[in-house]
Amino acid sequence: MKPIGIQKIKHLIKKRFAEPLSLADLAKHVFLSPFHFQRVFKEATGESPKQYLTRVRLEAAVHMLMSGPDQSMLNLALECGYNSLEHFLRAFKKAFEISPSAFCL
Repeated sequence: MKPIGIQKIKHLIKKRFAEPLSLADLAKHVFLSPFHFQRVFKEATGESPKQYLTRVRLEAAVHMLMSGPDQSMLNLALECGYNSLEHFLRAFKKAFEISPSAFCL
C-alpha cells in the first residue's frame, strides 16, 4: 500500500472514530485483504489499525474531558466510539494509568 493509502485510512479513522470500524471495513477502502492491510498498516505506522483507532478515540476523550469535565462518563464513552462504559474505562486506565474521573481533577 502506498503512503497515500495509509494517509487515507488515518484520515478516515480520525473522521469516523466514533463509529464501529472493523478491520475488514478499513481494508475495503484501500482494496486489500484484512490480513494484508493490517500487516502493511503496522509496517507504515508502527501500530495496528486497532491500536491506532484506540489511540485516536482516547485522544478525543482527553480533549473532551479537558473542555468539559462535568459530562457523563457514559456519554463520553459513547461519543468516543465505545459501546460500553466498562470497555472505555479499562482502555483509558490502561493507556494513561489513571481513571477518566481522576484525570479531570
